[in-house]
Amino acid sequence: MYNDTLGYLAPDSVQTIALQLLAADDNDFPGAFARNLLIASGFLDYQEPIVSESMLKSSRKGRYQWTNSRPISSVLKVFPNPAKDIIIAEYKTNNILNKALIIITDAKGSFIRSYKLIKNENQLIIPVENLPSGLYLIQLHVNGKLKESRRVAIIR
Repeated sequence: MYNDTLGYLAPDSVQTIALQLLAADDNDFPGAFARNLLIASGFLDYQEPIVSESMLKSSRKGRYQWTNSRPISSVLKVFPNPAKDIIIAEYKTNNILNKALIIITDAKGSFIRSYKLIKNENQLIIPVENLPSGLYLIQLHVNGKLKESRRVAIIR
């Protein structure tokens, strides 16, 4: 290697040929390193390839049928997580609510409080400023049955 006009080390003609062969044949780290040396030395003008979706391999999802044990659409969303002052529980239930509750328990499963849900609403704002930091479980119960639950962290 020799110093070019700017004072940088540059490969000589034999090294340039070896680097070009390595860069052309190797797509891993040595090829990338050789390409970078050639680009920095001005011996290679490299354009980053643009990869479109049509150039990617197809996924296995098209060949296999996937099943989920839980429904994809969520009935209960809880945010923000982690929470500091309030938790917003957003729920989707039928308009015919006989008895719907949001129940809050701590990480050990101990009951903290419950809220009866109103028929025409889809959100409940829960103040949590009196709860200590930790993990809590927000549960949606409809007609006495657990529909869905979410974990939420409360931080101070």
